[in-house]
Amino acid sequence: MHAAADGVAGFAAFALVARRKAVWRRMRNGTERLANSWREVTIGPVRFMSHGLYVGMGVMVGLIIAVTLAGSENLGWLVAMAIISGVFGAGLWAQVVEGSPQLLRPYGYFGAPFAAILVALVAGLVHADAWLLLVSFGTGGCFAQAIGRARCLVQGCCHGREAPEVLGIRYRHPMSRVTRLSALGGTPLHPTPLYSMIWMVFVGLVILRLWSLEVSLQFIAGTYFILVGLGRFAEEHYRGEPQTAVIAGLRLYQWLAIAFVVGGAVLTTLKPTAARAAMAFDARVLPIILVVGAIHYLAYGADLPGSNRRFSRLR
Repeated sequence: MHAAADGVAGFAAFALVARRKAVWRRMRNGTERLANSWREVTIGPVRFMSHGLYVGMGVMVGLIIAVTLAGSENLGWLVAMAIISGVFGAGLWAQVVEGSPQLLRPYGYFGAPFAAILVALVAGLVHADAWLLLVSFGTGGCFAQAIGRARCLVQGCCHGREAPEVLGIRYRHPMSRVTRLSALGGTPLHPTPLYSMIWMVFVGLVILRLWSLEVSLQFIAGTYFILVGLGRFAEEHYRGEPQTAVIAGLRLYQWLAIAFVVGGAVLTTLKPTAARAAMAFDARVLPIILVVGAIHYLAYGADLPGSNRRFSRLR
C-alpha cells in the first residue's frame, strides 16, 4: 500500500550509501565547527553560554511532540516530567556519579529516564494514564536528546577517545572541557555526541512509526529502552571520558545500557494498552513550553563563574 514511498526511500538510501564518504566528511566538518563554537556573555555575576540554547530548543521540540501524542490535557504532567527529569533527575545523578571541584553542576542522562518513570508512577497513583505519559514523553525525548547533544559537542562533555583522522573531530576552543580537563585538545576524537544524535533520531522515527501503527504502549516503551540501550552500549565503547568507572571490563554506562535492553524486553511482554491516535497540536500551550525551555536554558547554559559553591558553575 506504500510501494511508492518505499521506492523513493530506496533511492534515497542508495544515494546516501553511494556517497557515504562525502556525506560523512561534511557531517564531520560541520560537527567540528560546532564543537568549537563556544560563545558566552557575562552580565554582572551571571554568565550566559550559547550551548544552553540547544537544550532549551530540544526540550521545546520534545514537549511539542509529547503534547501532540498525549493531548494538551496532559500538559501539566509532561511539564513536570520535563523539569523533574531534565533538571533535577539528570543533575542529581551526575552529582553522585561525576560531581567534583571542577564539575560543580554536571548532568547525566541516566538520571532523566529514572526520574520520568518516578513521575509516571506518581501520575498512575492519582489515576492519570501513566503509560501514555511515559511513552509520549519518551518519544519526544528522543528528538530532545538529539538536539540537546549539540550542547555536549560545544561544552566538550561526552567526548570520544582518539580516532582515525577520517573519523575524528578536533577540539581546539580553550573553554571546551576536552582542552581544559584533558590532554586531548587538537587530537582527532570520535564525535560520540554526533553518533548519539544520529541514533536518537532513528529511534524517534521508529517509535513514531510504531505509534502510527497503533502498537501497544508497553511494546513501544520496551522498544525505546531496547534501542536506546543498544545505541548507548556501542557509543560508550568510543567514549574517552576518564571519570567514568570501569566495572568488570565494561564502563558503568554500558552495564546500565544492558539493564535498559533487558528491562525493555520485559516491558514488551506486559499486558498491552493501545496507543491513542495523535491529536492536533494546541498552540495555546506554546507559552508554557517556552517557559520550560527557558528554565532548561538557565539550568544548562547559565552559571556564576565567580562562585565555588556546588551547583554554581557549569565548568
